[in-house]
Amino acid sequence: MMKVKQYLTPLIIMGWIAIIGALINLFINWAELSYAEGWGVVGMIGIILYGSIALTLGLLVRLITKNLKLRILIELILIALAASYIVFYSGRF
Repeated sequence: MMKVKQYLTPLIIMGWIAIIGALINLFINWAELSYAEGWGVVGMIGIILYGSIALTLGLLVRLITKNLKLRILIELILIALAASYIVFYSGRF
């Protein structure tokens, strides 16, 4: 039987937080997000897509590696790479 801590890795937690946070924001601020061509809704769908990709990568890393410490290290490196890409290529720097 697998323990719960083997399933709760950083990438999976980050993916669920992104999906749940985007859905809550989408439901609470629907009128504001859908105003003026609905680009806010498109942004929320993008965040949900990022969360889905994070969950998928987390599950793939879990299938590939069996060692929990190595799995967490790989996921933290993937999170750092994704955050760096978003920061440097978002057009703000």
